[in-house]
Amino acid sequence: MIALIENTFVEKKQWISHDKVMNITAIAESATGPIAINCATYVGYKQKDFVRALVATIGMIRPSFCIIFAISRFMNHLNRFEIN
Repeated sequence: MIALIENTFVEKKQWISHDKVMNITAIAESATGPIAINCATYVGYKQKDFVRALVATIGMIRPSFCIIFAISRFMNHLNRFEIN
Protein backbone atom coordinates (compact mmCIF):
# COMPACT_ATOMS: atom_id res chain seq x y z
CA MET A 1 0.00 0.00 0.00
CA ILE A 2 2.84 2.38 0.81
CA ALA A 3 4.42 1.81 -2.61
CA LEU A 4 1.08 2.54 -4.29
CA ILE A 5 0.66 5.73 -2.25
CA GLU A 6 4.18 6.83 -3.12
CA ASN A 7 3.68 6.10 -6.81
CA THR A 8 0.46 8.11 -6.91
CA PHE A 9 1.49 11.08 -4.76
CA VAL A 10 5.09 11.47 -5.97
CA GLU A 11 5.31 10.23 -9.55
CA LYS A 12 1.82 10.61 -11.03
CA LYS A 13 0.36 13.63 -9.22
CA GLN A 14 3.66 15.24 -8.09
CA TRP A 15 1.94 16.59 -4.98
CA ILE A 16 4.84 15.86 -2.61
CA SER A 17 8.46 14.73 -2.68
CA HIS A 18 9.87 11.29 -1.93
CA ASP A 19 11.33 12.52 1.36
CA LYS A 20 7.94 13.79 2.49
CA VAL A 21 6.38 10.42 1.69
CA MET A 22 8.89 8.79 4.02
CA ASN A 23 7.98 11.30 6.75
CA ILE A 24 4.26 10.76 6.14
CA THR A 25 4.74 6.99 6.35
CA ALA A 26 6.54 7.31 9.68
CA ILE A 27 3.80 9.56 11.07
CA ALA A 28 0.99 7.37 9.67
CA GLU A 29 2.49 4.22 11.19
CA SER A 30 2.76 5.81 14.61
CA ALA A 31 -0.84 7.07 14.59
CA THR A 32 -3.78 4.79 15.19
CA GLY A 33 -5.83 3.64 12.21
CA PRO A 34 -5.08 2.43 8.68
CA ILE A 35 -1.95 3.83 7.08
CA ALA A 36 -3.71 4.74 3.81
CA ILE A 37 -6.31 6.88 5.58
CA ASN A 38 -3.68 8.59 7.71
CA CYS A 39 -1.54 9.31 4.64
CA ALA A 40 -4.49 10.69 2.67
CA THR A 41 -5.50 12.91 5.57
CA TYR A 42 -1.96 14.25 5.97
CA VAL A 43 -1.50 14.92 2.24
CA GLY A 44 -4.90 16.61 2.06
CA TYR A 45 -3.95 18.85 4.96
CA LYS A 46 -0.56 19.70 3.46
CA GLN A 47 -2.15 20.48 0.08
CA LYS A 48 -4.65 22.97 1.40
CA ASP A 49 -6.26 22.93 4.83
CA PHE A 50 -8.61 21.05 7.16
CA VAL A 51 -11.38 20.88 4.56
CA ARG A 52 -9.09 19.18 2.01
CA ALA A 53 -7.94 16.74 4.71
CA LEU A 54 -11.56 15.90 5.50
CA VAL A 55 -12.37 15.37 1.81
CA ALA A 56 -9.32 13.12 1.39
CA THR A 57 -10.31 11.07 4.43
CA ILE A 58 -13.90 10.67 3.25
CA GLY A 59 -12.62 9.76 -0.21
CA MET A 60 -10.58 6.93 1.30
CA ILE A 61 -13.39 5.64 3.53
CA ARG A 62 -16.39 5.91 1.21
CA PRO A 63 -15.60 3.13 -1.33
CA SER A 64 -15.02 0.54 1.39
CA PHE A 65 -18.08 1.68 3.29
CA CYS A 66 -20.29 1.45 0.19
CA ILE A 67 -19.04 -2.04 -0.66
CA ILE A 68 -19.53 -3.35 2.88
CA PHE A 69 -22.95 -1.72 3.06
CA ALA A 70 -24.02 -3.35 -0.22
CA ILE A 71 -22.77 -6.74 0.95
CA SER A 72 -24.62 -6.41 4.24
CA ARG A 73 -27.86 -5.52 2.45
CA PHE A 74 -27.40 -8.51 0.14
CA MET A 75 -26.69 -10.83 3.07
CA ASN A 76 -29.71 -9.48 4.92
CA HIS A 77 -31.83 -10.25 1.85
CA LEU A 78 -30.47 -13.83 1.69
CA ASN A 79 -31.21 -14.44 5.36
CA ARG A 80 -34.93 -14.00 4.67
CA PHE A 81 -34.89 -17.09 2.43
CA GLU A 82 -33.23 -19.42 4.91
CA ILE A 83 -34.08 -23.08 4.45
CA ASN A 84 -34.77 -25.02 7.64
